[in-house]
Amino acid sequence: MSTADNRTAEPALDSSRPQDAAVWAAVSHEIRTPLMGVMGMLEILGHTSLTEEQRRIIATAETSSVALMRIIDDVLDFARLESSSVSLSPVSTDLGALAEDCAVFLAGQAGAKGLIVTCETDHRLPLVMCDPVRVRQLLVNLGGNAVKFTDQGMVAVSVQMTAATSREVSLRLTVRDSGIGIPENLRSFLFQPFSRLAQGDAQGTVRSGAGLGLAICRRIVEIMGGAISLEAASKGGSVFHIDLILPVAAAAGDDSGALDGLVVLAVEGDAATAIALTYLEAAGAAVTRLAGLGEITLRLAAARGAPEPVLVLLGPDSEAEDIAAVDGALKAMTHAAPSLLWLRPRTAIPGQVADSIGAHPLRRAELLARARRVIDPSADTQAVVTRRAEPAGFAAVREDTAAAARAEGRVVLVAEDNPINQDVLCQQLSILGFDCDIAENGIAALKALDAGTYPAMLCDCHMPGMDGFELTKRVRAAEAAGTRPRMPIIAVTANALPGEAARCRAAGMDDYLPKPIEIRTLSAMLTRWIPGIAPSPAASGPETAAAAVVDIRNLEAIYGNDPARLQRVLSEWRTGVEEGLRVISGAIGSGRLEPALEAAHRIKGSAGIAGAYGLSADAAVLETALRAGDAVAARDAARKMEATARAAIQTLRQAS
Repeated sequence: MSTADNRTAEPALDSSRPQDAAVWAAVSHEIRTPLMGVMGMLEILGHTSLTEEQRRIIATAETSSVALMRIIDDVLDFARLESSSVSLSPVSTDLGALAEDCAVFLAGQAGAKGLIVTCETDHRLPLVMCDPVRVRQLLVNLGGNAVKFTDQGMVAVSVQMTAATSREVSLRLTVRDSGIGIPENLRSFLFQPFSRLAQGDAQGTVRSGAGLGLAICRRIVEIMGGAISLEAASKGGSVFHIDLILPVAAAAGDDSGALDGLVVLAVEGDAATAIALTYLEAAGAAVTRLAGLGEITLRLAAARGAPEPVLVLLGPDSEAEDIAAVDGALKAMTHAAPSLLWLRPRTAIPGQVADSIGAHPLRRAELLARARRVIDPSADTQAVVTRRAEPAGFAAVREDTAAAARAEGRVVLVAEDNPINQDVLCQQLSILGFDCDIAENGIAALKALDAGTYPAMLCDCHMPGMDGFELTKRVRAAEAAGTRPRMPIIAVTANALPGEAARCRAAGMDDYLPKPIEIRTLSAMLTRWIPGIAPSPAASGPETAAAAVVDIRNLEAIYGNDPARLQRVLSEWRTGVEEGLRVISGAIGSGRLEPALEAAHRIKGSAGIAGAYGLSADAAVLETALRAGDAVAARDAARKMEATARAAIQTLRQAS
């Protein structure tokens, strides 16, 4: 028997119990704080000049970040899922493109294990009305499990239409893998909430899975009015199906005749090539499937002088020498040479032949665009520098808007202690045509308010020294006494628990922004509370200290055209870490764990965002020890974290 029979159950968390509510709050805050930096910087980066490939990379990262945020929300609100009170947000959606995006994301995970990821979508698919984030969550959850339990072979995602009328369409979403499979006696536990199954392969390796993720999938599918099932496969691996009936938003784009007159020669022997030929035939190409590469030149010789354009398609299983031989033979032809397109395997290097596209997974639109170029050589499908469509007319960040914003009174006070979050908010406000003043805690914010007036304040709820709730209390008291004009206060918090918005308003805050914050959401909030000057487009790592490094590639991508700003951000980060180390050393030495806990928490978040992953991990260990009140473990963890921090700081100094 290739799978073990074990099953372990973990008790479900109950959000109505105070201790479990604290767990939910901690989970929300710990994940949302760094996620704000990730999503905020991705959105800002999207307002810069990008190549088409860069745009795709950012789009995948953004959709993955949004999926992560929604998963966090699902975990926090699982009780609402069970009571079916979760609402969907249906919009017109291209499910084919969405499935391909999910497959690309899964391919990143699968690549480390040498797995192949394919994606096949029905060319007849219309645009449908659905919640794309929920559908993405379904495919990523199922696909992630498939990658986890598959050691060799492939993971296949597909979206097929099973029936259709003018008003609705029946769809089957499938995730198939060649992994260790699920034995019959464990299947009844698959979709139970907060249960975990332990599966063992023939070598005795035990891996856990099939816990909350599948339970959430089941509830989402039920809320969407569909069904999820596990196919009883006779061979190894698992096959999950999701059956949905969705309203039609618009008819499918008709490309059925786009490749009329094109002749395609290919050797079909792998899944990616089979998918490609299906797409090409559906678009009107005349496909000839050959028994081997040797037949290609024979077919071309027989068709010498034929007027039809010819595309020779080579699959990812083709050897390098075969590709070179076919390429050379085509170029040596005296008449018009056929075009060659290579479906590039995951491990290949682009550019090894004249034209190639990734096969694992294959994007249908990209394949058809390359094939159209064979018919019309003037069609340009190369990557070009583009500017992504800018939401609601928002323009790119311009440094020269700061003076104008101040002259017009468009300066927002930002009370936030995390340096990376400060920078994200500043750049988002700049995109909206605002400048800002930064206060690292409530005390600094009060001093800023004593020195001037602001049309609004963005206020982090959890800051050291004086938090946002106490700050709001003091501001409202001063306003009631007539010493300050009334100012809108907008809460900014990583706590997304139900009731947090009510708590903020009860404390005197006017509104509530959960992290991570999108520019569009921030714009709507400022429009609501500052109607006289509403937003407008701006004017044109290793675990040991010895091996500690700082990976600043993400920050370089953001500040690549402004090295001075990058150095300033890194300098401020170094200063913050050094100050945190001093606080931790003094606090632990005097037996005061609370200040050390706050400092460790700040270092953990900022280090992760800055790319000092080893330091972030060490700070998390220290934070755990401090929360447990274990002074001995805290001292040991603090010494290790300080060594890692010193090494990271030294690395930055040498690089600057």
